[in-house]
Amino acid sequence: MRQLVAPLPGDGAVFVYPLRGIGTAKDGDAAAAGVWVPGGPVTDAAPGPAPSTVLVAQGSVLSEVDIATAAVKRSLTLEGGERFAYDRARGTVWFTDFGNRRLYRVDLASFTVAATVALPAGESFAGFTEVDPETGAVWVALDTSVIVHDATGKPIGTVRGGAGADMPRAAGFDAATREAFVVWQDAGDTSQPGSDGDGALTVHRTRDLKEAAGAVVLPGNHAQSGSAAVAVQPGGATVFVSDPAAGRITRLERSTSPRITRSPEDRTVAAGAEASLTAQAEGTPAPTVVWQVSTDAGRTWQAVPGATSATYSFKAAPADNGRRYRAEFANDAGVSRTAPATLTVTAADTTTGGSAPATGGSATSAGTDGSTATIGGSGSAGSSAGSSAGSSVGGAVGGATGTTVGGTGTTPAGGALASTGTAVASLAGGALVLTATGSVLVRRTRPRRTTG
Repeated sequence: MRQLVAPLPGDGAVFVYPLRGIGTAKDGDAAAAGVWVPGGPVTDAAPGPAPSTVLVAQGSVLSEVDIATAAVKRSLTLEGGERFAYDRARGTVWFTDFGNRRLYRVDLASFTVAATVALPAGESFAGFTEVDPETGAVWVALDTSVIVHDATGKPIGTVRGGAGADMPRAAGFDAATREAFVVWQDAGDTSQPGSDGDGALTVHRTRDLKEAAGAVVLPGNHAQSGSAAVAVQPGGATVFVSDPAAGRITRLERSTSPRITRSPEDRTVAAGAEASLTAQAEGTPAPTVVWQVSTDAGRTWQAVPGATSATYSFKAAPADNGRRYRAEFANDAGVSRTAPATLTVTAADTTTGGSAPATGGSATSAGTDGSTATIGGSGSAGSSAGSSAGSSVGGAVGGATGTTVGGTGTTPAGGALASTGTAVASLAGGALVLTATGSVLVRRTRPRRTTG
């Protein structure tokens, strides 16, 4: 087993390597240092409660070991098991005995078993044991599902994902988004029903275990060559998934559709003066913006040539009186539009010093109060109705709220994960999955290099 275990003070790492080795390496070292742990082969490892120690499992034996000397400081022998998860915030180790279908909660202060939790009966296919660092919930992969317990060991739910005979093999957590990322691997045995050779990545809300996004297919990621691993960058924007069968790591980056944070406001300016409209939106990657104008009270919209900045400024003309303006923000994950703003252009009254509305170019909507919705015909893109309140979503039917109707190009707010790197090609089949939450996961992969 080769496994990174813990960081060293400064720029370095602690790792374990077959069969009983603990290695250390710092930036600039020509070679790693290492010591042998007495006893049987190391089956799992984690950072220790002190910076100078690590926790190791050697089958059913759990020990706290000094990094520099491999001296065993404390040790506990359990009835079975070989994998565990360390909850540093609560000073607890969860040690899983997959064979006997039970989970031990070990208190590190006393280094004793504080509780034993029964696991559901099954075929005893071992997966992983991981702790959500924010909540202390324990995620245990068994067979083709994940059993989740709270910080005391009480079962709170079951997570299922992947397809057919896929087995959960790794999990990572992000506190900022409160999501869990689970990697599922195919068994790699085509004689088994449901085995297709492909794995999957699923994302779940930790508060209720429901899917936070559609699954991403991981082509060829099966368990015949070893278990996959997952790493989540803080914030959940980037996820790394290993593929032992192909000997590669796939990087997935999350994108979120634009969210309107500022809509333009109605303006009244004199003819010949500058009119300035500002809109803002946030999203990942940063969205682009195009301003649109309507000359028929919002029934149809056209892009304004060259208006691609957050602030759109222009010299108002009498013909602009009554026109409506809005900004459309777009990125890879979707499209959002601001509420429209109405421009009133006045002409100076040289006799009284006052002003009066300029003539020409105005358009009014049907209705007596100016707020009646006008719904475009079937299939028309970008038609809108209603007042200037609210952001727009394509395909929705709106009244006096400013909701866009008839359009099909708008994506609900949500997220996406897409692989990055050079020579990235889209995966055949699209792999775009929309969920009820509006999130999107996109899976792309590098093309295989051919010889000949």
